[in-house]
Amino acid sequence: MSATLATCAWLFCRGALQLMPVSMSTVFISRGKYGLAGMTSFAISVLWWFNAGSASSFVGVPYAVAYGGGAMLGTVFGMFVARRIAHD
Repeated sequence: MSATLATCAWLFCRGALQLMPVSMSTVFISRGKYGLAGMTSFAISVLWWFNAGSASSFVGVPYAVAYGGGAMLGTVFGMFVARRIAHD
Protein backbone atom coordinates (compact mmCIF):
# COMPACT_ATOMS: atom_id res chain seq x y z
CA MET A 1 0.00 0.00 0.00
CA SER A 2 1.59 3.29 -1.04
CA ALA A 3 1.12 6.40 1.03
CA THR A 4 -1.07 8.90 -0.76
CA LEU A 5 -0.91 12.61 -0.11
CA ALA A 6 -4.60 12.72 0.79
CA THR A 7 -4.22 9.93 3.36
CA CYS A 8 -1.14 11.55 4.89
CA ALA A 9 -2.93 14.91 5.04
CA TRP A 10 -5.90 13.26 6.75
CA LEU A 11 -3.61 11.59 9.31
CA PHE A 12 -1.80 14.90 9.88
CA CYS A 13 -5.13 16.59 10.68
CA ARG A 14 -6.16 13.74 12.95
CA GLY A 15 -2.89 13.98 14.86
CA ALA A 16 -3.35 17.72 15.28
CA LEU A 17 -6.94 17.37 16.44
CA GLN A 18 -6.00 14.63 18.90
CA LEU A 19 -3.15 16.50 20.57
CA MET A 20 -4.57 20.03 20.59
CA PRO A 21 -7.01 19.39 23.46
CA VAL A 22 -4.33 17.44 25.35
CA SER A 23 -1.99 20.42 25.45
CA MET A 24 -4.91 22.76 26.17
CA SER A 25 -5.96 20.58 29.08
CA THR A 26 -2.43 20.65 30.49
CA VAL A 27 -2.41 24.44 30.44
CA PHE A 28 -5.86 24.65 32.01
CA ILE A 29 -4.96 22.17 34.76
CA SER A 30 -1.75 24.04 35.56
CA ARG A 31 -3.73 27.30 35.79
CA GLY A 32 -6.51 25.85 37.95
CA LYS A 33 -9.20 26.36 35.29
CA TYR A 34 -11.48 23.51 36.38
CA GLY A 35 -14.31 24.04 33.90
CA LEU A 36 -12.02 24.41 30.91
CA ALA A 37 -9.94 21.40 31.99
CA GLY A 38 -13.12 19.34 32.28
CA MET A 39 -14.38 20.39 28.85
CA THR A 40 -11.08 19.64 27.14
CA SER A 41 -10.78 16.25 28.85
CA PHE A 42 -14.23 15.42 27.47
CA ALA A 43 -13.05 16.43 23.99
CA ILE A 44 -9.93 14.27 24.40
CA SER A 45 -12.02 11.23 25.29
CA VAL A 46 -14.48 11.68 22.42
CA LEU A 47 -11.72 12.23 19.86
CA TRP A 48 -9.74 9.29 21.23
CA TRP A 49 -12.79 7.04 20.98
CA PHE A 50 -13.13 7.72 17.25
CA ASN A 51 -9.41 7.96 16.44
CA ALA A 52 -7.87 5.02 18.29
CA GLY A 53 -9.51 2.23 16.36
CA SER A 54 -8.77 3.45 12.86
CA ALA A 55 -5.52 5.45 12.96
CA SER A 56 -3.51 2.34 13.77
CA SER A 57 -4.71 0.64 10.57
CA PHE A 58 -2.25 2.77 8.57
CA VAL A 59 1.18 1.11 8.71
CA GLY A 60 4.36 2.69 7.41
CA VAL A 61 6.83 5.46 8.00
CA PRO A 62 5.05 8.08 5.85
CA TYR A 63 1.84 7.58 7.84
CA ALA A 64 3.66 7.72 11.17
CA VAL A 65 5.48 10.90 10.15
CA ALA A 66 2.25 12.52 8.94
CA TYR A 67 0.41 11.69 12.18
CA GLY A 68 3.41 12.75 14.30
CA GLY A 69 3.71 16.05 12.43
CA GLY A 70 0.05 16.75 13.04
CA ALA A 71 0.48 15.88 16.70
CA MET A 72 3.38 18.32 16.94
CA LEU A 73 1.34 21.12 15.35
CA GLY A 74 -1.69 20.31 17.50
CA THR A 75 0.39 20.45 20.67
CA VAL A 76 1.89 23.86 19.90
CA PHE A 77 -1.36 25.34 18.59
CA GLY A 78 -3.32 23.97 21.55
CA MET A 79 -0.83 25.52 23.94
CA PHE A 80 -1.08 28.85 22.10
CA VAL A 81 -4.89 28.87 22.17
CA ALA A 82 -5.14 27.72 25.79
CA ARG A 83 -2.72 30.37 27.03
CA ARG A 84 -4.85 33.02 25.33
CA ILE A 85 -8.04 31.62 26.85
CA ALA A 86 -6.46 31.30 30.30
CA HIS A 87 -5.28 34.94 30.04
CA ASP A 88 -1.55 34.63 30.60
